[in-house]
Amino acid sequence: MISGPIPPHPRLVVEGLLRFHRSRKQGEAAPPAEDPGLPVPSGADFLEEGLELFEQDLVLEEGLAIDFFGKDAGGAPVAVLASEEEEQDELPLRLLDLDAWFRRGRTLPRGLLAQACPALAKVELGHGLRFVLVAHSYESRFLERLQGLDALDLTVLEFGRLRVRGEGLWFLRALPPWDGDRDGRRPLPEGLADEDMRGLVARLMDRVHEIDPRPVIQGDRYHREIWLRGGVHFRVEVDGASVEIRIPEKGQHWILGDEGDIDRILDALLRVELEREALGVPSRDGDAEWESPRRKNGSLSTRSEDSGSGGTLGGRVHLSEEEMAAFFPD
Repeated sequence: MISGPIPPHPRLVVEGLLRFHRSRKQGEAAPPAEDPGLPVPSGADFLEEGLELFEQDLVLEEGLAIDFFGKDAGGAPVAVLASEEEEQDELPLRLLDLDAWFRRGRTLPRGLLAQACPALAKVELGHGLRFVLVAHSYESRFLERLQGLDALDLTVLEFGRLRVRGEGLWFLRALPPWDGDRDGRRPLPEGLADEDMRGLVARLMDRVHEIDPRPVIQGDRYHREIWLRGGVHFRVEVDGASVEIRIPEKGQHWILGDEGDIDRILDALLRVELEREALGVPSRDGDAEWESPRRKNGSLSTRSEDSGSGGTLGGRVHLSEEEMAAFFPD
């Protein structure tokens, strides 16, 4: 039987992607594969928008460790755990032990915890520990066991490979019900906790649906990307209790604060739509070939009315075969 190359451990893939994204952000060559640890905070937007990792191999006590530790856009602690299928039998117990350790830690003086582990001083322990699981695949038995851990805050991702127009693309697929709503079934980012701000964003989205009843929506816990008719694209980004709205095409952004901001944002979106129409830019409704940028980059999106339609390909890792080959042994 002919078999393909054996993929590297998901942990190694995450390490490589962290180096790749860090070097690209800094405009430098990627650090060598043997470069240990995370010397500086590393953005991990390919796992979740706003996720920042700053500790690798964090050992809390004997036999209890976290592969990558950091915080999400809301400051909550996040443990990223990478596994192969044969390691997943022990993973549910590891999740429970880590969650119990952090719950105990919340009762201790913050200064004492920071002294014992400086990484803990960078997170808001009161938010509770979140888990991001990464693997090439999961055994069905393991996923069934996860169903019984509904008290834990879980995001479950797996690597996948897709060929589009002859090009091989790698992506992260989020598995429901632990997908963080990456296909935009809920128009408001789940990580937005402030009730007043949620109401303001809800009113903005109501107005957006008046422009286009069928927007294409993607995102995760702390952001949404929305494509309207005419290909108009804007972002909703959550940072703690504040929300920023961006129109990347125009370089415009607003910190959402009141109803007047909603009016200004809607005005700007309509102006972009009219400008694109005047320039003859293909629109979603007027051109059957129109695709959102996420589709063109190899990740599939779902429209807002397609809720409950199974898994999504909402991750944003898009590496060519040549880039991905760096993770495989010769």
